[in-house]
Amino acid sequence: MKRLICLLLSLSLFLCLAACASQVDTPKQPVQFYYPRHTDQFQYGDPQGAITYELREAAGYTDRYTYLLNLYLRGPVTPELRDPFPSGISVISLNTAANSAELVLTDAFAQLSGMELTVACACLTLTIHSLTGIESLTVSTQGQQLGSEGKIVMNLSDILFMDTSTEPVRD
Repeated sequence: MKRLICLLLSLSLFLCLAACASQVDTPKQPVQFYYPRHTDQFQYGDPQGAITYELREAAGYTDRYTYLLNLYLRGPVTPELRDPFPSGISVISLNTAANSAELVLTDAFAQLSGMELTVACACLTLTIHSLTGIESLTVSTQGQQLGSEGKIVMNLSDILFMDTSTEPVRD
């Protein structure tokens, strides 16, 4: 009898815990926010091994790109991803044309240089492409210079998604 009671209690506890499991809400109007993975989370041989996206809800904001970009600049919520942007960064303006966009950020963005600047611009380009469909992004700041030109221009076709240089050549 004790075994039967223990079994029933265990079964009811299991069912209660299963009912408490959190359900992940799928976004009604998802947008893709691109971030780099932490280096210990790289997935070699995968086109999204170094930079990937997380889905976020955009319902009610799909036409408010500045709001969505400022939300994006707060950083990822997925623990495997890292924030490539300095703190205090925000969007001053975003102007879109047929297949390009010009993004002006606060001067905090000018703290980035080298590979970190390149990765951040690639993430911005991919994210803005997911929002607007543009193929080319020009990034600048209010008063600081980025690179030797003062701004960074990145085309979607310039972004290398997977480095296959170490793969053996097959005849």
